[in-house]
Amino acid sequence: LHKNLSQGEHQYKFVIDHEKWITDPNNDKKTDDGYGGFNSVIVIGKKMKKEEKKQSNQIVKPTKTNQKTVPVKFSYQPLIGGKHEVYLAGSFNNWDSKATPMKENNGIYEVTLNLPQGKYQYKFFVDGKWITDENAKDFADDGFGGQNSVLYVGDKNKIDALHKVEFIYHTDKPVKEVYIAGAMNDWNQKKDKLKKIDENTYKITLLLHEGKYPYKFVVNGTDWVTDKNADLFEDDGFGGQNSVIVVDNSYPTVTI
Repeated sequence: LHKNLSQGEHQYKFVIDHEKWITDPNNDKKTDDGYGGFNSVIVIGKKMKKEEKKQSNQIVKPTKTNQKTVPVKFSYQPLIGGKHEVYLAGSFNNWDSKATPMKENNGIYEVTLNLPQGKYQYKFFVDGKWITDENAKDFADDGFGGQNSVLYVGDKNKIDALHKVEFIYHTDKPVKEVYIAGAMNDWNQKKDKLKKIDENTYKITLLLHEGKYPYKFVVNGTDWVTDKNADLFEDDGFGGQNSVIVVDNSYPTVTI
């Protein structure tokens, strides 16, 4: 596959059989994908330094530190004896049904993952079938009439807390309106409108849970604008890029 790319940093993965997301084994440059795994990274041309980035479109945010991980053990005991093919899949590995095999130990299948603080949904993939972990403390609708098991790594109250995140859009030409659309609002381009501060500045503050949010600014209802000052980017599926923000506990917590 050949693809024309603009200068800058690009993140990517290979998708095999429409479900398995694979990091490029021939590329040593990687970055956290926000789900306990990694994206491959390619840099075209000179990589911009933070101080060289334009001040036009920016996110106001504190400096982040490396996330600590916690070892978490998952266990599954089949109802029927004999050998089984058991995997663990969830939001920590992009729901890859073959990425995390579980090893059998005296009839119980186990695996330990090092996970950063956060909320994760998961299931077991046993002999080709999806199985809910009935021993989990929390559950969530899986969108197919069943349930995903839910795991909290860290303090549940803190993880479920909302964080104040401010987005700012600057422009050097007149615009009628600016919205933000992304994973935080199901890509609804008419839900979250930025407030006009002056002729060149638009601002909005959103309350977000911890997590990874790709997004774009929508200008004048038709122009989808990438925030070039974001720290992370990903392919938008249309030959362009989404900006990506990772919200963690370094953002101010809001009590409602």
